[in-house]
Amino acid sequence: KMYRLIYSELSHIIGKQFGLKIELLSYALCKVSVASLELISIADIKDICSIKDTAIHENFQENAIKFLSMECPVCYNSFPRSRMETMYLCNHMCCLTCAQDYYRNAIQEIRDPQALKRLTCYEEQIEISDDIKLNFFQYLGSKLNQWFTDERLVLDKYHENLFIATRDSQIKKCGNPRCTSFFNLINNNNRIARAPCPHCQFQQCQQCCRK
Repeated sequence: KMYRLIYSELSHIIGKQFGLKIELLSYALCKVSVASLELISIADIKDICSIKDTAIHENFQENAIKFLSMECPVCYNSFPRSRMETMYLCNHMCCLTCAQDYYRNAIQEIRDPQALKRLTCYEEQIEISDDIKLNFFQYLGSKLNQWFTDERLVLDKYHENLFIATRDSQIKKCGNPRCTSFFNLINNNNRIARAPCPHCQFQQCQQCCRK
């Protein structure tokens, strides 16, 4: 009964041109927990149906189940792949809620350059080399803005602590509290001078990034 209901709904949503995939996917959904089913979106279903036809007969159903029901190593609950977050510098993965909880706490402890490693992963602290620092913080900044859109205090604390932790390094956070950018400030003569942020054009001291 459950299979027929799911098959009917998928045929209506996706289209009967994916007949075999819908059939296999319906069987897969019958094996997924109710908690995971509640989190599955139409986008998740369409992503699964985009799997190449060559994989259908051998492992389509197996891959679908894995995609729709991944266990978070932190809370041990199951989620579809779209609700899982992969760390930028490693392959560790956890659910969105656990990622938010981790960064909400980690942000409070960022006070010096060494503490920045806590922002790399919930599982291990990874050194952030200069050649990836710009990309890493731009990526993390966009993620945090997405996760904490309704938690302005968390974002403000992140920018404040990040500014403090990077102000003595060559790659600094822009001194404009509304700008999330990082840029390379070259000050070979260690002189006091003003420099504009290449993204928001905020004029700031080359040494301390204050206006």
